[in-house]
Parts: sequence; structure tokens; C-alpha cells
Amino acid sequence: MTSEKKIGKVYLVGAGPGDPQMLTLRALDVLNSVDVIAYDALISPQILELIQSNITLISVGYRHGERTKQLQIEEKQPANGMHPEVIKLALEGKSVARLKQGDPMIFGRAAQEIDDLIKNSIPFEIVPGITSGLAFASTLGIPLTHRDFSSDVTFISGHDFHHNNLVTNGNCKSSWEAVAKANGSIVIYMGSNYIVENCKRLIDLGRAAETTAALIKNVSLPNEEIILDTLDGFASGKNLTDKDNADKDNKESNSNYPALIVVGDVVKLYPKYTWKKDESVKDESVKDESVRGLLKRPLSKKNEKGLLLVFTGNGKGKTSAALGTMIRKLAYLPYEKLEQNQNQNQTQKCAVIQFIKGKWITAEMLYFKNDPRVEWITMNSGFTWNKDEASLKEDRNKAQLLWQETKKILSNENYQLVILDELTHALNFNFLSLAEIITDIKNAAYSTDIIITGRDCPEDIKKMADLVSEIDSKKHPFDIGIKAKKGVDY
Repeated sequence: MTSEKKIGKVYLVGAGPGDPQMLTLRALDVLNSVDVIAYDALISPQILELIQSNITLISVGYRHGERTKQLQIEEKQPANGMHPEVIKLALEGKSVARLKQGDPMIFGRAAQEIDDLIKNSIPFEIVPGITSGLAFASTLGIPLTHRDFSSDVTFISGHDFHHNNLVTNGNCKSSWEAVAKANGSIVIYMGSNYIVENCKRLIDLGRAAETTAALIKNVSLPNEEIILDTLDGFASGKNLTDKDNADKDNKESNSNYPALIVVGDVVKLYPKYTWKKDESVKDESVKDESVRGLLKRPLSKKNEKGLLLVFTGNGKGKTSAALGTMIRKLAYLPYEKLEQNQNQNQTQKCAVIQFIKGKWITAEMLYFKNDPRVEWITMNSGFTWNKDEASLKEDRNKAQLLWQETKKILSNENYQLVILDELTHALNFNFLSLAEIITDIKNAAYSTDIIITGRDCPEDIKKMADLVSEIDSKKHPFDIGIKAKKGVDY
């Protein structure tokens, strides 16, 4: 019987305008749990620096209608669809984050990419991001709507030119005339190479030449820049460099910064509502590490990522090795007696979750039971060890209930170390789903160390582990009839 081939999931993730502090919590979760991140050319280096070192990064973005130089692809792939490397990786069973500037569903070609995923029966999820057309309004203090100036906003694409002439082949789906004649705010995306042409077009179609406008570069980044003028001023090109209004067909002169053109009377309000201080004055209230404080995940400090350790083999001492590691961890955790009104959920601690034991009180349970830093959980009365159908069903139910409790602990950032003692036993008896276990371990709190013990550890867990120790049995007193010794073996 052949097993059905696993297909990986693709996440279309919005990276926001560029500042890593504007990533959503969901985006951070996804970016720290997938196997591969396929990112756009516009993704800021500050965001890429947050990615864990064990996650593969590939550049698959398009700039100015061209495919990335790193992964040039075959003619058979339709333009602007999902990059074939992403399709290939997902079909191989890899989870992939397609990291896109701004929001995937706003000028992000997400629909065309999702069409390709659907054709290949690849599951997907869309993770929203803050689009730059909204972000600049807050970073620069320019309200897109205002009771005295504008009650509507239009987002529109401004790259429908060729050889500095307007394309008239029917591909443009926007009514520029209606937009020009309205009084609302206009945000032009992808128009930085044709600033003069776009501003002339608005004037020709009915917007007043003296309307205030702004060219905004590198939204939210430290080098964010705003150039103010009127539509007529931008149309004349007098305040623009060659780089600001590059010839689209001269690849070397293409502007290499993301920019927006904002048109409307609301621009007059700048800088009344700006809240940013002079860059020469350091703002001590906002630390560079603040984004890493989200979920208490030290994302840029790759050595602080939690490790996965596996102690397996047919020898004795696997649990003892795990407990010895926990003693080392406890040496660095504060020991404080919990007051009656203290919230135990906010205390740094370790957890030992035992998937066989529970029938007997062990020495290790006695030793750690009064330590407020250690939570000890067993399978109620433990495994029955019987092989009849009723006993197997009972053990399966116990294991599944215990795993539901384990998932909560793994996702709780307060647990510095979690020992999953004899988890392999539950897996080898098919009491738990291996795929579910792997997913839940990948989704564990970023800095939590995890130890799995037990014989015959599945190869898929070994492959993802940072350390695997095979403990072999060379000699054991049981072999010559000597019983377990209290305080040594139990």
C-alpha cells in the first residue's frame, strides 16, 4: 500500500512597507515556522535579518516586469504567476512563505499566484500586511481622509506607459478620467518611473494643476523621504532628478526605491500632524529590539532559538539525560516561592510530560514536586501495557488528551524547557499523529528548548532535531536477574 504524497502549504505573507516593527504577529509566526521563504526583491534587509538561520531563503521577486536573476525560469511559466520554484518546493512537501512587500492582495499579483496554486492542488493561506499606501499616512502624518478635504481615497496603478507613452491596448482597467475629475485623495502605486507622465495625465483629464502632491520614497524605513510640489510642478519635472523619473526602457536608470505619488488637498496638512522627531535626536523610548519583544522571540539572535534534542536508543538513561539537561536549565532560572496572589502563568519554568509513567511515584517526581519552576505531568495512571483492544483504546485516549495539554505548553513562551518523555512510545503505537507532532513542535514558542526521549525515534523527528543521542545498552543488571534499585533505576 503506497502512502499519499504529502504536499506542502504555501503562505502568501504581507511584509508591510519595510519596517520590521510593522509585521503582523501572524506573519512573524509563519516566517519562523516554514521550511522556505521565497521573498520579493523589495523586501527590506531588516526583515530578512529576523529570519532563523535554519530556514532557507530564496529571492523570487520581480522588478520592472523582469524575473529575478537568481532563478531565471522557463518560457512555459505564465508571466506574473507563482514562481515555479515555489510550486516545486510545495509539491516536494515543503512549507513555503511567499513573502511580498505590502499586502499580497493590493497590487501584489496574489490572484494570479493563487490560480497557479489551485491548478496544482496546493493548499494556501493569505497573511495580510500593511500596504505602503496606508502606512505613509501614519508614518508622515498625512490623513488620507479629512472632513474638510476628502471623504474618499483611490489606489491606482501608474505604470501603464511604454517608451514614455500611454499604453492603449485595453489592459488598463482604471478610469483615470473619473479619478481625475473627483475630489478625493489619490495614491498612485508603481508610478515612480513615470511621475511626469502620471501628473500630466491627471491635469489633462480634469484635476486642477495647482493640486498639492507628494512623491514619497521608502515608506516607514529610516531613509523615508517626501518631496512636496503641485501636480503642475511634478508634471514639469523641475524638482525631479533623472533617477526620480527614469526612462522605463533604460534598465540602468530605473528607480531602485519603492515610491508612491500622493495627490490631493490632504497633502497640504503635512507636516502639521507629523510625529517623527529630528533624526539627529535619538528616541530612547523605542528600542531597536522592540520588534523582537513581540512574543518574546529574539528573532535576530539566532543562538537564542530553542533547540530540539533527541535521546533515543535501546539503552537505559534517556530520561536521566533529559533530566540532567533540565537541572542545567534550572540553574539559570530564578527560584522564587510563589505568593498566593502571584500568577503562575507568568513564571519562567520547565515542564516534564511523561507519556508512559504515572502508575508509580518515581524518585524524580519526588525530587521536583516542590520546585515551583517545574511542572510535572503524567498520563494519569500511566499506560496499561496490555495489548487487548479495550486497553489500546484507553491508552490512545490518554495519549491524545495528554498531547492536547502538551500543545498548550509548547506554545507558551514561559516554558524554557519541555521534556516529552517516552513520546516515541505513543508514536510507535500510532496513538498520536507524527505529522501533527512535527507541526506542533515547529509552532512551539521560539526560544523553548524541547527534549524527546524514547526508543525507536521516527527518522522525521531525528532529521529536524539539533542533537540526536543514540544510547546503546551494552550491559544491564536485568540481564542477570537483578531487580531495579530504588534511587538508581526508579
